[in-house]
Amino acid sequence: MESSGSRRAKRSFLEVYKQQCALQDCSPLREVTERLLENLIDCRADRIAYEEWGPILDALKHRNSLKFIAFRSFCQPVGATKGKSPQKIHQLQKRLPAIRCRDITDRMCRSLGELLSVSTCITCLILQGIPFRESDMHSLANVSLVFYFT
Repeated sequence: MESSGSRRAKRSFLEVYKQQCALQDCSPLREVTERLLENLIDCRADRIAYEEWGPILDALKHRNSLKFIAFRSFCQPVGATKGKSPQKIHQLQKRLPAIRCRDITDRMCRSLGELLSVSTCITCLILQGIPFRESDMHSLANVSLVFYFT
């Protein structure tokens, strides 16, 4: 009985994700969907475009049976810009992945906070190399403390 409920929850995440993709006019990413049968998402965040983050983060807000969520960024921060031409600085900034955008990290923290507050299935959350602001970390820490001590 538990496994059918678990399957329903996995389908639910996938259905919500596909529905969000359709609403936001983009295709579901294979990197997100390929390991859902194992109840996990393990993505290289640098490869996800700005427009593709919306459906992922919106789908994460819903109760689901994901046990493992990992978003990893391996992008090195842009070095010192002193002495570089404005065109060169613009080119370097243009190549930065969307995960380096303040809007995406803020939305990620809010979505993960909502997920952690309603889900009891998550056993591992990895956010590697993502440039969170201090306020983002405080919001995640407050939710996760409540989550672990209830």
